[in-house]
Amino acid sequence: MDTHSPDEPRVTARISRRQAIQRAGGMLAAVAVVPEALAQSEKTEAVPTASRSTFDPEGLKNLTPGPVNTLPSKQSRCMHTVTPLTESKLLIVGGERIGPLSSAIIFEASTNDWTPVASMKTARKQHAAVRLPDGKVLVVGGASQSPLSSAEIYDPETNRWSPAASMKTPRCQHTATLMPNGHVMVMGGSNTGPLAGIEVYDPEADRWYTPESSPMMSA
Repeated sequence: MDTHSPDEPRVTARISRRQAIQRAGGMLAAVAVVPEALAQSEKTEAVPTASRSTFDPEGLKNLTPGPVNTLPSKQSRCMHTVTPLTESKLLIVGGERIGPLSSAIIFEASTNDWTPVASMKTARKQHAAVRLPDGKVLVVGGASQSPLSSAEIYDPETNRWSPAASMKTPRCQHTATLMPNGHVMVMGGSNTGPLAGIEVYDPEADRWYTPESSPMMSA
């Protein structure tokens, strides 16, 4: 029986959100051109090893079947992130194949090609990634041998990774969401168990802070 009063806030620990979308649409997202609003903070656990379908980038009005070149065999992976860089370009980062991966690869929809790019400093899976307002990509947390607090930033213009400030709490299976002010909110996830805490990253100051409303509340 739930004894929680409707007038009291409920603290809820969450491992990840939109799991149904990830499982139902993860394979499509791994090779699809999707609007940033939908794909910005999504993670996928699919391994793109066969032909897939591609989304129409204009509002998902049409789902057009078509072959997509298979990932090179040495680049196959699961538990990675997929982040849109442009309307036709996706950045696939980390994940697992036998063990955690540090490698990254870009899919260009206009040419149907995969191009390996610079690798992260730290191999990780079950992390989160989000495109920042300046076009760079923040990759944060995840797991290697254990949950990670570290973060890295990828610059597609220079094809280089640089270290970013680490979170206070190591976590994996969390979300990362770009906020209207350009900061990135990291929520939930898992460490030794489910986490309810929230941390926010300020890219300009390269620092993490905890909002007053943390931990997560749900009615």
